[in-house]
Amino acid sequence: MLPRAVVVCKRYHTTLFCSRSLRILGCVPRNTGYRAPTLREVAARAEVSVSTASRALSGRPYVNEGVATRVREAAESLGYHANEGARGLRSSHTMTLGVVCFQMRQLPMIEFLDGFAEAAESAGYAMLVANARSSDERTRSLVERLFERRVDGLLVAGASDLGASTRPYLDGAVPLVAGMSKGHADVEVPLVMTSEFAAIRSAFARLHECGHTSVAYFGTSRTVHTPRPGYVSQASAEQGITCHMSFLPESTDGAAMAGHIANAMAAPNSATALAVNHSLLSPFMTAIRILKLRIPDDVSVFTMSDYRQLDAFLDPPLSAVHSDGVAMGVHCARILIDWVESGEAPPPVSDMNLSSWLETRSIGPVPGSKVDTPDAVSND
Repeated sequence: MLPRAVVVCKRYHTTLFCSRSLRILGCVPRNTGYRAPTLREVAARAEVSVSTASRALSGRPYVNEGVATRVREAAESLGYHANEGARGLRSSHTMTLGVVCFQMRQLPMIEFLDGFAEAAESAGYAMLVANARSSDERTRSLVERLFERRVDGLLVAGASDLGASTRPYLDGAVPLVAGMSKGHADVEVPLVMTSEFAAIRSAFARLHECGHTSVAYFGTSRTVHTPRPGYVSQASAEQGITCHMSFLPESTDGAAMAGHIANAMAAPNSATALAVNHSLLSPFMTAIRILKLRIPDDVSVFTMSDYRQLDAFLDPPLSAVHSDGVAMGVHCARILIDWVESGEAPPPVSDMNLSSWLETRSIGPVPGSKVDTPDAVSND
């Protein structure tokens, strides 16, 4: 006689473990609406993050005993049971997270990495950072190499085409997240971003108040892979402002930028305000000097993303659609860690909502107009 047997029952969504008398243990009938509680629900009940709940239930360090008790009580009240198979896989973790940056020349990226490191270290993870130096091919190569280094999870910041480099992660169930942007073909990779629409809308509303009807926006060739152009188009249309968009290589120098600005400010429909991606700020400011333009007397200017520490070197400091780089890094790290520790993928798109409109003296009325400029405002 067989002491135990395993029976697959068509009536139930489960394999039935049976004794000699075929007593059914814990099976769930079809169409009852039953769904096992998840770690995310335990975390919500205990009012902690998913990663904290995971550490508390697995007995790992970095969890206050009072918090751990609250998590265990939440799990018991919900009837939560850990996935032992997944737990066995997690035991082989290296406690290392990887970050591949498309480029690290811009100061906002340094802020982002600082925030990511803060969250990773507080959860007990080390961090490997790789710089693709503005190369899509190098980005894909680094993604593959970090998989070989057995990182527990990877974030790729500023990618536009990951191609087949994602396949080992997807096949091996290793968490992989895109930060800020991703390619149209990378549909299986969750995106973590911050929506700038409210801040961009505030920027164009302010320009409208100052009498501007034509704006030139200068982004990089990679900006087309982000929602930003759509936000700019919609916000300008809402205010009846004509917006001329140019997408330039990141290698654009000051002389070339001066030509683009001069063309944008030439009749007809000459732009009286300029918006520029932070990654093009250096050649942009060089072009402003070449053209001997005064801000805001000759033209109003604002940037898309910024680094407030540069204010001391700019006169006037530039208005900006501002995103908190440190907070963005912390948020991205927590989403990745939650996935690593819970086994539950984030939604296809996670919006951090960390952008705001910061105005300085760089916004003024249309040159030669008699529009009274309202007091500067900040949309936090």
